[in-house]
Amino acid sequence: MPISLDMSFRGAAAEQHLIDAYHGGQALAGMGRTLQMISHYSVTGSVRRRIPFDDNMHVMLRPIRSGSVEAVFDFVTKPETIVFGSVASSIAGAALWDFVKFIMQRTVGRERLPDTEIVRELDQERGGDIEALSEAIEPAIRNIHSPIGGTANKVVLIYGDNNNVVFDQATKDYVDTSIKSEDLETLDVSVSSINVHDRTGRAYLADRHHTVRFEIAKDAAPRTLPTLMASLNEYAAKRERWVSITFHAFRAPDGRIKKVRIFDAVPASDEPT
Repeated sequence: MPISLDMSFRGAAAEQHLIDAYHGGQALAGMGRTLQMISHYSVTGSVRRRIPFDDNMHVMLRPIRSGSVEAVFDFVTKPETIVFGSVASSIAGAALWDFVKFIMQRTVGRERLPDTEIVRELDQERGGDIEALSEAIEPAIRNIHSPIGGTANKVVLIYGDNNNVVFDQATKDYVDTSIKSEDLETLDVSVSSINVHDRTGRAYLADRHHTVRFEIAKDAAPRTLPTLMASLNEYAAKRERWVSITFHAFRAPDGRIKKVRIFDAVPASDEPT
């Protein structure tokens, strides 16, 4: 490819080149696991949560640099490796970094549009997979935040010049805390992706102007999945079909909806019954 990512600890004791051994180790392990799961998906197109991962791409850790609290992760691939289904690994560095940045920022609530056409198409065509991958890496992302609030204020992942992903107290609060609503709520949404096997996906909230992860409750009304699938089919045809969902919300401490658990869905022109 090659692609190398610098992981840097900033603030507090890290400014004196010190980091708590346990929490620093948790952060390094979390970063390694996150990057390995992302690399596995980029090569295979499948989400895998545990070893063994595909051996066409490895994430290798260099020794921590003397006099600093930084580590370097290298993506190492075989020459013939193809990523994202069609791109030779030798020229895929920018796309892989864009995917790393896109999926990490989505997981910590800082959603952004991809920079590369490859990743934009991937999100449009395989959004259900992307959502499943984001959910799969969340525990490891939580571990990356372990030193924050203690011996570091930030953990920064850097690629090239001023191209980074920042983990800080705000993103730690986001991944650590989910406040479930006591009452059922209703909103109009347009479905952008569904993973039928996991009964999860992502939907655009009409009144919030952003997308949110959803899961379909085990005891949801039988019409729920077909209604959501109809909305997805219209989205794929570049037409909007709004549906009204009834759900419990899981919110971050700042009030943002992180996820919804859907119990019913009907066309938006109808009233839920």
